[in-house]
Amino acid sequence: MPKPTKTPPELDLTVEYLPTSSIKPDPKNARKHPQRQLAQLKAGISHFGFAVPVLIDENSVLIAGHARLEAAHSLGMPLVPTIRLEHLNAAQKKALALADNKLGDLSSFDPDALADVRCASFSAVADSR
Repeated sequence: MPKPTKTPPELDLTVEYLPTSSIKPDPKNARKHPQRQLAQLKAGISHFGFAVPVLIDENSVLIAGHARLEAAHSLGMPLVPTIRLEHLNAAQKKALALADNKLGDLSSFDPDALADVRCASFSAVADSR
C-alpha cells in the first residue's frame, strides 16, 4: 500500500497593496537580474500593469518577485500587490524562492503555439532593451 503523502495547507490568500519602500529584498536572494530583463519587466508592467503579486513573509521580506519589485521601484510605483505567506519556516521560504526562480527554466515553448500569440504588444515588451 502506498504511503500517504502530506498535502500542502489550504491557503486563504489575500492580495495586499503595500508601499514599495516597505518591502525588504532578501539579502541572500540567489537570483541575479540583468538590465535587459529589468527593461523587459518594466515594459511589461507599463503595458499590462503589475499583474503578478510579489510574495512576502510575515516581516515583509521578499520571498519571490525581486526583479518585479526592482522594476516597480525603477518605474516610481508607490504601491505593489503582495501576498503575505506567514506559514512558512526559513527552509521553506528558501525552497519556495529557489523553486519560483528555477522551475520556469526547466520548461520550453511550443513553437506553433508561440507563433499564435505573436502580436505587436507582446513583441514590444519582448523586444524592449
